[in-house]
Amino acid sequence: MVLCPAPHISDIDLAAFAADPYPQLAQMRAKAPIAWVPQLGATLFTRRDDIHLHEKRTKVFSSRQPGGLMTTLMGENI
Repeated sequence: MVLCPAPHISDIDLAAFAADPYPQLAQMRAKAPIAWVPQLGATLFTRRDDIHLHEKRTKVFSSRQPGGLMTTLMGENI
């Protein structure tokens, strides 16, 4: 399988996104339902079916965050 890079969406307003992400997620869904967002350092999936399909692909889309708050509080997942 060949993986293609996700389109970049770099024009999000981080403060507005933190307060209420849904308007910007709706815009992303219309432009590029799967997108790399550099300000968040993450690939976002904005459609339920895409999330359901790709969340199982942990070798590609890992939730591992060594310096993240959950890892600090709870340790690495088993």
